Amino acid sequence: MCHINFLSLEDNVGLVYQYHRQVVTKLRSCYNKCIKLFLGYHRRYSLTQVFLETGLPTFDTVMHNSACVFARSLQNCANGLVQYVKVLCDNS
Repeated sequence: MCHINFLSLEDNVGLVYQYHRQVVTKLRSCYNKCIKLFLGYHRRYSLTQVFLETGLPTFDTVMHNSACVFARSLQNCANGLVQYVKVLCDNS
């Protein structure tokens, strides 16, 4: 299981968390609206049914998969600068 802590900031974590949550909520809403619009589903049609019928991943699945790919890429990166920043983040 992969986990990335995007909020490992020392100051103003509450503000960053609130901003992050609002942005993710808006992105989720846009993703869901676009799925319905592009596939021709009615606005009030069940989103769960849309995903079951189409087999498309939900927004949360897309976000989780991209975070896992990022974490794996970061782990396998041999760049010196990336390794240095990773050590700094691990120590904080």
